[in-house]
Amino acid sequence: MFTTIDTTYPVARQNHLCEVCGPGIKAGDQYSRTVAVDGGDFSVFKCCLEICLSVVNKCFRDDFYDYLGGGVTGDDAREWAHNNAGSGARIDDPDALKLLQRLDHHNAQPTS
Repeated sequence: MFTTIDTTYPVARQNHLCEVCGPGIKAGDQYSRTVAVDGGDFSVFKCCLEICLSVVNKCFRDDFYDYLGGGVTGDDAREWAHNNAGSGARIDDPDALKLLQRLDHHNAQPTS
């Protein structure tokens, strides 16, 4: 059984990977950190506050996740964004558009 233990909004002391967009959490940014346990497995879900947390919340609102999988994953959020923006979407959700732009930006960045 999936159980959320705690959700906090700390300020990053170092860069962190966002579960949704990748390298979006920079040192000094406030972010969402959710600690959970699922059948004895401990997990931490970190995401950006600005766009990514809004998309995660919309996934919960729309029941767009696997109930047995322990809540919304980064894959769920990205899939939701693709389904709610661009071709094939009934309405372009502004957060979906922003997340897809952020993902395109991160993918265009050179890796070192």
